[in-house]
Order: sequence, then structure tokens, then C-alpha cells
Amino acid sequence: MKHLSWAKFPIMTIALLLTPHACMSQESFEWEGEYLYQDQLGKSFGGSPIVIDMNLRIKADGSCSLVVNGYQISEKIICRAVSDSVGKQIAFVSYGNGKIENEYGVQQYQVGEVLFSLERSQDKVLTTWQSLKPDNIEKTKGSFFVKAEMVK
Repeated sequence: MKHLSWAKFPIMTIALLLTPHACMSQESFEWEGEYLYQDQLGKSFGGSPIVIDMNLRIKADGSCSLVVNGYQISEKIICRAVSDSVGKQIAFVSYGNGKIENEYGVQQYQVGEVLFSLERSQDKVLTTWQSLKPDNIEKTKGSFFVKAEMVK
């Protein structure tokens, strides 16, 4: 009987050591993927729609990229998806070219500055805009990004 209780000790120890890693991997896996947002800014003088598309890709390791394309804008931001108590904070790392200044030589964000945060609320992703806020948005929190379906 004593052999059986000692045999359980290494198994329980391994299980306890792996549990935080398993939880961390699951948390990262839940956020991993592509998130899309389209900002409708009305119509141009000629009547064509003015839109800005944002494509956020979060990887399992927490690295991410935000591509913003549309009316008078085309930029790629390298970011970091940092876990907080309710979801992810999307923090600025650099622009796609590795610089911290935009294409006009202006530093809009500090390294590590939170651009916006994401949290889950039932089946929706809620965004809280912080340093980065689209021009057409009146409220700072709402359901803006939609997680894209993974194609297998």
C-alpha cells in the first residue's frame, strides 16, 4: 500500500507543474486568430464609400500585427497581445518597417503603449479604444472587431 501512495507523488507533482502551462496555452489559443473591423466613414464628394479596414492577427505566442488600409491610410503595426484580467491589451511595438515613427517621421505611439484592449462578452469581442481610436467612433467601448472563421 505504501508503494502505491509514493507512486502517486511523482504523477501528482508532474500534473501540478504542467497545469499552469496548460492553462496559459489554452488562454493563448482562445485569442489566437484573425480579427476584422471595418469603419464606415460615409461617402466621398463623388459618392463612393469611404471605408477603413483593420485586420488584427494574434499568434499563440502573443505577437500580433495590425494592418490598417483604406481611405488615405495604409500602415502595418507590429504589436504585442498582453493578457490582463479580462482579455488582451494590444500594445504598440513598432511599425511594419521596424521603426517607431510612421512613414512621415512622426512618433504617434510609445513602445508598449496600449492601442486598444479586447475582452470577451458571451459570443462577442468587445473593444476598448485607447491610444488608437478610429475617427468615426463616438464611444470608446463596443463591439467592433469580429473574429474571422478559421479555414481548415
